[in-house]
Amino acid sequence: MKGAAAIGALAAAVVSATAIPLLVSLVARQFLVDNPNLRSSHRIPRARGGGLGILFGLCGGILVTSVFGQVLTRPSLLVMIAALALGLMGLWDDLKHLPVLPRLLFQLGVAWGTAVFVGSVPRLPLPPPLDLPLGWLAVPLTVLWLVSVTNFFNFMDGIDGLAGGQAIATSTAVILAGWGSDATAIAGILIGATAGFLAYNWPPAKIFLGDVGSLPVGFLLAALPLLAPPERRPYALLATAVSLSLFLLDPAVTLLRLVRLKHRLGQPHRQHAYQRLLLPGKTHRPVTVALVVAGFGLSALGAFAYRAGWAWWPALAIGAVAYLLEHRIAARRESRRATAPPLSGFEPVPGSSLDDVETPEDAILLKASWTPFAVINSSRALRYATFIAIDAAFTAGALYLAFILRFDGRIPPEHVVKLVASLPILVVVRVAVNIVFRLH
Repeated sequence: MKGAAAIGALAAAVVSATAIPLLVSLVARQFLVDNPNLRSSHRIPRARGGGLGILFGLCGGILVTSVFGQVLTRPSLLVMIAALALGLMGLWDDLKHLPVLPRLLFQLGVAWGTAVFVGSVPRLPLPPPLDLPLGWLAVPLTVLWLVSVTNFFNFMDGIDGLAGGQAIATSTAVILAGWGSDATAIAGILIGATAGFLAYNWPPAKIFLGDVGSLPVGFLLAALPLLAPPERRPYALLATAVSLSLFLLDPAVTLLRLVRLKHRLGQPHRQHAYQRLLLPGKTHRPVTVALVVAGFGLSALGAFAYRAGWAWWPALAIGAVAYLLEHRIAARRESRRATAPPLSGFEPVPGSSLDDVETPEDAILLKASWTPFAVINSSRALRYATFIAIDAAFTAGALYLAFILRFDGRIPPEHVVKLVASLPILVVVRVAVNIVFRLH
């Protein structure tokens, strides 16, 4: 990331962090309050609309970046304008609760304009040999991608810190992949703006993102691949999809589950895997940390696959396995919670929230050692294999980052060959040494 973009990212963080405290008091006066419902993971009303701080940070970051010499191109400015338009619609929805159809039509219009005037994905975003030309389907499928990711990101904004953490992780993937200077600059500015907001949204949150923030942030993450060169857009989109694996698979599977259960779409529910991971009355922090760390790992994997090329299928497989593991843990935790014997005599403290209350039922679940790693801990062989896999992943990531730093973000093709050739050897030797000396 160039100096101007780095200064812009810092400015975005400062503007966002400065605006949020003002918004906390302001939004309460404007009735921008998130009252608990069946979908909520909190028990007391909280201020929402913190996404306004992110929008302010984005605008400030872009302005500072331009002042310091990096002026965004027309396609990049169109992407930013489209994101701001969705932010304004989200603010209106936070205030007035718009019906589903007008919101969807507006999103389709913004996505269609972006696909036409910024660019579409010309080939199917899958690894060779499945990257077939899309022809006239390029624009409709690009619109579908933009609208789906925008709404899926909104669906996943359900617990403290999760959406903000994933936004930073995916933006980091964009920077590591380096498919365009404008995409890198916008990703850096988005990291700064989101970090300023996350200081107030990390568990326990003081303010929520709201549609004014989740819609434009989700749209930006989906649209940044369109700023890559046309021949690289399918792979930029695929790298973003790997980074967002948990944010794409969880809503998709949940929608299928709701249809199977004949649940009316649009009604509140708590069927997402991340919601079912939560322990009643406990802080969101362990779940948020686990999922954000997974998001960063998948983001690094997506960026690596974009640069290496040969790693697409392993990256997609790891993303799918990560979600399956999350889903399995959530299902087992839900089963444990359902079969836990009810205890009487517990009264919550008036005015308490999910972040503050510990119930007797929670004590039973904790005595059962039911943590997000319970499935791994249930088998010695699985636990040992997991340690080896994590060690191999960190070794590969360290070597990749060393090459990135050595060549200032752009590895020459001849050195990419050396990286690919040396990576398996280094990983095998490292794992073998750790096994022999029992370092795991």
